[in-house]
Amino acid sequence: DAIVEIGAVKFNLESGIIDEYSSLVNPQRPIPTVASNVHGIRNIDVADAAVIAIEWSRFTAWADEPHALVAHNAWFEKSFINSIAPNDAASAIFLDTLKYSRLAFPALPNHQLKTICDHIGYSLIGAHRALPDARATASLLIEIYRRQPHLLADVLASENGEAGGSTA
Repeated sequence: DAIVEIGAVKFNLESGIIDEYSSLVNPQRPIPTVASNVHGIRNIDVADAAVIAIEWSRFTAWADEPHALVAHNAWFEKSFINSIAPNDAASAIFLDTLKYSRLAFPALPNHQLKTICDHIGYSLIGAHRALPDARATASLLIEIYRRQPHLLADVLASENGEAGGSTA
């Protein structure tokens, strides 16, 4: 229910990952056990981390310029961003790899990030951690573009093929 990690990659659909950003965030309250069981981040891990206001400022400085934000099940990420930076969430272009994967791979039994990564031959190590998930979503979008570029035609028209994969 609070951001405990920011992980993002800058990438280009043609050339791949260009840069990476990763940082833990101190949520200033205990991390629920159920959340720790998913991502593995514990209270002790974030005890000395910056709070979200500071870390978000660092992250947006790294992001440097507007890009599309790419996430798997993007509404989830957008809800977190909206809770800390409503103007950023409102002005950002969100690309949802869940949506694109359903279009590109309709026959898969489910469209969980791990399932799709397995399907495209990407080894997702560290699932549910921000940076590994950001790398995976970038790799997934790049692979969808490689296989079915028409699915991303509207994105390419507005972004010149550059995006940032982000998870919080």
